[in-house]
Amino acid sequence: MADDFTIDGSQDGFDKREDFRVDDTIPITVSPLGKKKSEGNRPPFIDIIPVLRRLKAKNVDTDMLLLVKVLDEKLNFIINQFESSSEGTAPAARLHDLNISAGGLSFSSKECFELGEVLSLTIGLPPKPYTNINVLGEVARVDETNDGEGKSFNIGLKFMHLDAEERQDITKYLFDVQRKQVKAK
Repeated sequence: MADDFTIDGSQDGFDKREDFRVDDTIPITVSPLGKKKSEGNRPPFIDIIPVLRRLKAKNVDTDMLLLVKVLDEKLNFIINQFESSSEGTAPAARLHDLNISAGGLSFSSKECFELGEVLSLTIGLPPKPYTNINVLGEVARVDETNDGEGKSFNIGLKFMHLDAEERQDITKYLFDVQRKQVKAK
């Protein structure tokens, strides 16, 4: 018997994503780090990309180079925050209704982010005390909506460089939520 596939690649109407997803309301902090590809808007101090390319040519560990690049982006973000804010405070975590999997998440935002933009996230996974997961996410989808209170955006993120322990924490949380949903039915 042949399988029936829809045009979007799903089978019998089921979504064929790699990870299962759940809807929940949890605290997250979202901070933009910038574009995935440099657009020439880097601060005038040192551009680290040529240095990283030279090190890569000398067969330096790729994971180490990635770590240095991420740290550079985070430092640039912090510097920009202090320059643009007299208080110099980081954004506070707030509750978001979101759809989350071990591969990414989506949430509603009043702020529009661009495709390819990298966001730094701190995700508070229940139960309390929260397990905080710090991860980078690349904006993979932006859908404009009107929620009755004005324009908002549904932002879809793909997690970047999620280590095994963080992925395990998210997966455990997903199973806990799913188990509670099944019990409730």
